[in-house]
Amino acid sequence: LALIGLAGGVALFIGPRWNRAEALQLVNEAALPGACQETRYTRFHDSQDRQRPLIILLHGLTNCPWEMNDLATALFDAGHDVMVPRVPGHGTTSSDLETLNRADLLAFETQLIARAHGRSDHVYLLGTSFGGIIAIHAAQLFPQYVRGVLLLSPFLATAYDSILSVACAEI
Repeated sequence: LALIGLAGGVALFIGPRWNRAEALQLVNEAALPGACQETRYTRFHDSQDRQRPLIILLHGLTNCPWEMNDLATALFDAGHDVMVPRVPGHGTTSSDLETLNRADLLAFETQLIARAHGRSDHVYLLGTSFGGIIAIHAAQLFPQYVRGVLLLSPFLATAYDSILSVACAEI
């Protein structure tokens, strides 16, 4: 079975083989929230205090930062700096998702952690579903910068060499 995500956080499991074209058609037909065009979900307090925790929220497959808006607002109001990046290929069209590959995700993780560590010595990752895969992988790559990881309904597999390979595999 293979995981296919749809906009709005809905996920389906289909067939013994993932038909990528069929999956992308389903994603394309799903309505993305207009809020996915918003990019103002990252919030920093004015302080340059490197001891202030910075929490990175990573959205699920085919979704966008809008998915994390309420949580980002609550964390910011509680005194934390918050980053809510758009994962490459997400929140736009299925053709953007279709071209996503492992190199894109590795570059995204590297840039994200470098930017976060440039602001805070206390970086935490919170990922939901596909965002959980990214959070775990980034923490594995950069344990010296990531203080903790919280996963919400992560998609995990143990039969693969790398969790990230699941995200980019064409079965």
